[in-house]
Amino acid sequence: MQPVSYARHQFPPEIIRHAVWLHLRFSLSYRDVEELLAERGVQTTYESTRRCVSKFGPAFARNLRRQWPRGSCHGNGFCLPDTIREAGHLSAPSMN
Repeated sequence: MQPVSYARHQFPPEIIRHAVWLHLRFSLSYRDVEELLAERGVQTTYESTRRCVSKFGPAFARNLRRQWPRGSCHGNGFCLPDTIREAGHLSAPSMN
């Protein structure tokens, strides 16, 4: 995993990570993230949240992708074809 540099930023790394996580995980608007952070005592603007998401979001996604094991099921042991085979069906279910 490549480390993410938070040097020369106004907010501590925990605040930046939390703001980016709120926006990406829950599909919140930048203004919603701004309001949530304000409720916790962090005064920021939606524009600074947007800049943090555009700068750190791709790096976070890259690091998360590297943590996932390779394979069609992403290593979680649950695949739809396996489930269909275990249930006794030999073909994929119809979309009707």
